[in-house]
Amino acid sequence: MLAAELFALAAVYVGSALADGRRGIVALEASVGAAIFARALAGFWYALRLVAAGYFLHGVWDLLHHPYRCGATPGKLFPPFCLTYDWVVATFILSRFGSLGQGCDAILPPPRRV
Repeated sequence: MLAAELFALAAVYVGSALADGRRGIVALEASVGAAIFARALAGFWYALRLVAAGYFLHGVWDLLHHPYRCGATPGKLFPPFCLTYDWVVATFILSRFGSLGQGCDAILPPPRRV
């Protein structure tokens, strides 16, 4: 679930870029969104630490949007809010599941045998 949410957060900037309409910005946001999606997918399959790293890196991307106006402009308050949220979630994942090397199997209960 956390991996899917990470991809959805990245899609917000892609949507903002599409609304902006500039091809360079759309290409930039789509490539960053694809990298974040790959990190989320790898984290889902292999290790939750990769999802935490994806949230941290997405927060860095938020940081670049706010003061430097890099990429799409989703709104004045969205980047700092999203930065805070991303880093809180990354900290939660690492503190709760940081020692786990498995992907989603680490947090899902084992299937019941009939």
